[in-house]
Amino acid sequence: MTKVNNTEINARNINYLGDSLSSPKYVEDDIDALTRLSSQLKAMMVAITGEGFEYFNLLNEKLKEDYLWACADKAREIDEVAGRMSVDWGCENKASN
Repeated sequence: MTKVNNTEINARNINYLGDSLSSPKYVEDDIDALTRLSSQLKAMMVAITGEGFEYFNLLNEKLKEDYLWACADKAREIDEVAGRMSVDWGCENKASN
């Protein structure tokens, strides 16, 4: 069990400690977004590791650059959602610069 400011935080009963974005609907949306984005990024990264890297390395430079840019965009989106959740929970997002 995780607690933030003595409020239990879990997948079934998450209570934001912030303002109007505190509704459970926003919490579920953020959790869904994190799950979706992290699954997409994982799939993208798996595709360019191991044997996939050999194929990736055969692509032209522009395609490789665009693919890695898309991966970086997914990571940025994850950071934005996590940062929003962190602020709404009353926690500081130490990962963002």
